[in-house]
Amino acid sequence: MPELKSNGGAADPGAVATSRRKRSPKFIVSVVTAALAVSTAAGWGIWELSQRRTVPDLVGQSPEEARGLAKNLDLRLDATGSGLEKRLRSGNIRIASQRPVAGSAVRAGEVVEVALVGRGVEVPNLTGLSQEEAEEAVDEAQLELSTKYESRRTPAAWKVDRQSVAPGRTVEAGATVEIGFSVPKLVMPNSVGAASDAAETALIGLGLEPELVGSGPYVASMSIKAGTLLEPFTVVQLTTGYKVPNVVGKTYEEAKEALADFSEPQFEGSNSRPILKQSAPPGTVVAATTRITLTSAPDETVYRVIGNGSSAAVTWARPGGFSIEQDTAAMLPWEKKFRGSTGSANFNAQSLDGDSITCQVERNGKVVQERTSTGAYAVVQC
Repeated sequence: MPELKSNGGAADPGAVATSRRKRSPKFIVSVVTAALAVSTAAGWGIWELSQRRTVPDLVGQSPEEARGLAKNLDLRLDATGSGLEKRLRSGNIRIASQRPVAGSAVRAGEVVEVALVGRGVEVPNLTGLSQEEAEEAVDEAQLELSTKYESRRTPAAWKVDRQSVAPGRTVEAGATVEIGFSVPKLVMPNSVGAASDAAETALIGLGLEPELVGSGPYVASMSIKAGTLLEPFTVVQLTTGYKVPNVVGKTYEEAKEALADFSEPQFEGSNSRPILKQSAPPGTVVAATTRITLTSAPDETVYRVIGNGSSAAVTWARPGGFSIEQDTAAMLPWEKKFRGSTGSANFNAQSLDGDSITCQVERNGKVVQERTSTGAYAVVQC
């Protein structure tokens, strides 16, 4: 066997070079890739650890406290019963349960569900209070109030005489206490003629529900007769109107202007004569749609004789007529009335005593002709 020789124990340069040539580029890439993978895995592990959270114990906390704890841990809070937060002060709300439970491992950003309840509060004594006073008391105690009349406002005169939860009892904040009232007998008053706003206020104060119809300042009529016994919050219709002025003595045009708040009046008589009568008495209240009838005196002509004596002989024919009539011993003053205001007047008079006599013709209340004669047995013609 040939004898191997060493070169003083030194490595063969050629052999070393051959060994180096065997580490190809693929080998180097593999090594780098592996190193990067190890580094990435380590980094991921570190990040994963940084995202882990332990759920805190939130039971018994207020919503504000629980949200603060969750926020510090990058957790989100989902509260059921959150309607309590709209009705109750934060100090009266507590967390009753949570999911996940305290100590559970979760990741940052996950949701913790919690259930809210009101804390225990003492029920106040509401007996003898009005609804408004009872509402203030239960609001202060963080409770809810209900009545059989729902959203209606009961009068201040109605006092609480019962409540569904006994005074002094501890209940959950936000609980509802139902109350009942001592309701007085409700008798419909007579509101006709009263100011409409005052009548409305009075009926509300009794516990009724008035409905105003029309825009008049006074009550003209009621849908329910005065003295009727009513149930609480019965609807009462009040028809409003205006007070009727006194137009007696006015002309038709003057009366029509005075009654401008009402329908155009119906007229009977002469437009030129003063109003003698009106169908709606002055001072009464009627609806604006009421049509008031006005009556005046008819057209009229009056023959009149006056003088300083006590009697006269009078001869006349009606206006426009030719039939002669006579009173030979007419007592003064004397007058004769005829329907109508047209036609020529025709009458004369002779004084039987005294020394002055006057005749007048009056049409619709106005003297249109007057003549005087003096001396013994004076004669005057109109």
